[in-house]
Amino acid sequence: MLADVLRDRTASACALDGVFGRDVAERIARFTLDGGKRMRSQFLWWALRACRGGQDHDQVHRALRIAAALELIQTGALVHDDLMDASRLRRGRPTLHADITTQYAAAHRPGASEPLGAAAALLGGDLALAWADDTIAHLGRSAGIAFQLRDDLHGAFGDPGQTGKPSGDDIREGKLTPLVAVARVRAVANGDEASLAVLEGCVGARDLTPADLAAVRHVLVFTGARSAVETKIARLVAQSMNHLSSANLEPSARRRLHALVCAAAGAPASTGSSTSRPTEEAGPPSPPSGSTAEADRW
Repeated sequence: MLADVLRDRTASACALDGVFGRDVAERIARFTLDGGKRMRSQFLWWALRACRGGQDHDQVHRALRIAAALELIQTGALVHDDLMDASRLRRGRPTLHADITTQYAAAHRPGASEPLGAAAALLGGDLALAWADDTIAHLGRSAGIAFQLRDDLHGAFGDPGQTGKPSGDDIREGKLTPLVAVARVRAVANGDEASLAVLEGCVGARDLTPADLAAVRHVLVFTGARSAVETKIARLVAQSMNHLSSANLEPSARRRLHALVCAAAGAPASTGSSTSRPTEEAGPPSPPSGSTAEADRW
């Protein structure tokens, strides 16, 4: 499983950028596969078996993916630890930053190779952590994503009196939240130059006026971005409920987990659907016609 995950990830990295894939991604894969005691993975597997799990194919598949993610987390931690400690060896071989430093010192100016090796190791450790996250993204993460999407909605439309934080800060800071990304893609797909102009001129502008914020909120509603995010939240909550229903849980604990998932996503606990919305600026209830298929793949 771990080898399969790493093969897929390195292939994707190489397809995006050959140099990065070869010099960083492939090194991370080799580091993860070569050496190490796999203690965390073994604890996970035997804990599952101790609880009489691991009897069906789907459960085994999920457990192995989680184990692979644990190994990648360990890789990220070790690569960063070696960098912070300026260690030159790990498992009897050069550490990632030392290996890259040596490679580039031979091909380029030696004085420039040390910072390059350090930067590559920093990125490499982050890459391992990102791979770990991706490896288990489709396994019990639905509730977490729903929570983040709800937080994005609060950041754009929320009432500070209810959310406890300023409204519009994400817009001022120019954060490319899914909410903003979907609005932009939908505006492009529909040839909506007016909405694009608002997004380009206001998202990331620190000196936004209340009228500017209202214009951005209008676009987020008008393009259908807000509706798309709400739909995504509802779907993720439903997935989380399905995960809870399929697990052999104690009934009272299941009910509490159900309520926690709904609370995290801003959904009513009685239905598991996401209908609660913070205060928003008025705007047209539906997006303009046109192709929005690309925006709906996020």
